[in-house]
Amino acid sequence: MTEISEVLDLDLSGKRALVTGSTRGLGLVTAQTLAHAGASVGVLGRDDEGVEAAVTVVEENRVSTAQKVVGFTGDLSSTSGVNRVIESVGATEWDILIHSAGIALPRHLSEISNDDWNSTIAVNVTAPFLLSQALSVGMVERGWGRIVSVSSHSGLRTGAGSLSYSVSKAALQMLGKALAVELGPHGIRSNVICPTIFLSDMGRELWGDLDVLNEKIEQIPAKRLGTMTELAGLILFLVSPAGDYLNGAVINADGGLYAGRPAPSGVDLADLDQAEISPNQRRSGTN
Repeated sequence: MTEISEVLDLDLSGKRALVTGSTRGLGLVTAQTLAHAGASVGVLGRDDEGVEAAVTVVEENRVSTAQKVVGFTGDLSSTSGVNRVIESVGATEWDILIHSAGIALPRHLSEISNDDWNSTIAVNVTAPFLLSQALSVGMVERGWGRIVSVSSHSGLRTGAGSLSYSVSKAALQMLGKALAVELGPHGIRSNVICPTIFLSDMGRELWGDLDVLNEKIEQIPAKRLGTMTELAGLILFLVSPAGDYLNGAVINADGGLYAGRPAPSGVDLADLDQAEISPNQRRSGTN
């Protein structure tokens, strides 16, 4: 008989995880979560000050002083920048790779410049490809590795003004699947999560208009947004022993948005932070 402890094993002790875009938002919460599960963590961001601050935060979540938390500064918007990052982090050093860095430049078709397009593809697709290509070498040598890519619901269903972002996130999903097929026989698992809106710094910037956000939440059967803690917990599951048989999956983390269109409920948020609270909690005034 299978022991329940084996099924629910989330322990990452002895594993080393590199999280891109981990100085803030989902990347930072994910780095904290993986550290709390026992992993040594590499924090990667664009500026020294942000990286130093994030390292301090992640260190506070370690469960053992044997865990290392190391910061790296780098630019993922060009091939040369990614290559410098690979040289800096050490291509064979990592067991887990989380692609959390991403950019969104909302533009309609006629407004998208070559620079807009190239920047979006560079950060959201090319950087994950190059990092996966380089860091998977060490994973293959050890016969174990985990890669999780943070895509978006926009990669499944686009909207006006989201062309370049949606294309890049759809490509990231296929990259995740292709990695699963190529690397699966070597003990490496690659999966993708597709969140709908969540209130990262970028999310607050793009969805700060409560009228627009009310309309969006009305389309979600759960009638709320997901939290970064919930998304980081899903990532933890995917890289832990508990998620070992998931490979090539594209998982919607969207409160049922992609499943269908729910009946209207009259969502009316009083402030932005209520977007993460369930309807019953909003009515009762609890959180």
